[in-house]
Amino acid sequence: MLPTPAKFHYIFNLRDLSRIWEGMLNVAGDEVDTKKLALALWKHECTRVIADRFTNEADRKWFEKSVTRVIQDHMGDEGVDQLMEEPYFVDFLRLLFNPLISSGAVL
Repeated sequence: MLPTPAKFHYIFNLRDLSRIWEGMLNVAGDEVDTKKLALALWKHECTRVIADRFTNEADRKWFEKSVTRVIQDHMGDEGVDQLMEEPYFVDFLRLLFNPLISSGAVL
């Protein structure tokens, strides 16, 4: 996806790749314990870093096809079958349910 005058913000670099890995490494190992969840986390991070910049539906569909093609090339049909439609991972609820934080204890 190349930038154009109408899509000048479609500029991607190696920092974007590091953001994808950073997002994946911020998840505890016991939270992503299956191949399907690891794949969903990877897709989620790629979507947040790359596809959230897209301004139209055609570009989002191109991204979905590209992600599916990459999974097909590297993992075959098994990987494509495990790919979730729109995975979401959030961490804002950790603060609410962490007893140390909700009780006011200093970490």
